[in-house]
Amino acid sequence: MKMYDMGRPKHIGKWGIMREIYLRDYDQEVYAELVRRGKLQEHLRMTDFQSRERMAVLMDQGMKCLGITEDLKKRDRMEWIRQTNNLYHSAEENVKQELIYC
Repeated sequence: MKMYDMGRPKHIGKWGIMREIYLRDYDQEVYAELVRRGKLQEHLRMTDFQSRERMAVLMDQGMKCLGITEDLKKRDRMEWIRQTNNLYHSAEENVKQELIYC
């Protein structure tokens, strides 16, 4: 497979791609300035990195706060999955608002 997909290096990741789409579609001035200065890829990589880091923090804090433990996983795996998925989707929405759609 090629290193590039639709003109984007694959290593910018999910969050970087989401940021690029947002800028291209809703904030053309910032997008054009980043392209003009040759900083778009750097911005997208940084956004992806910061978003992944924020997700990890939110998941860790949320699991501690909500009591989603390995013990729960052993006792009731489906409940553990349900709670973990709910937390993940909440954290994902938080990251989108904080870092992607700003």
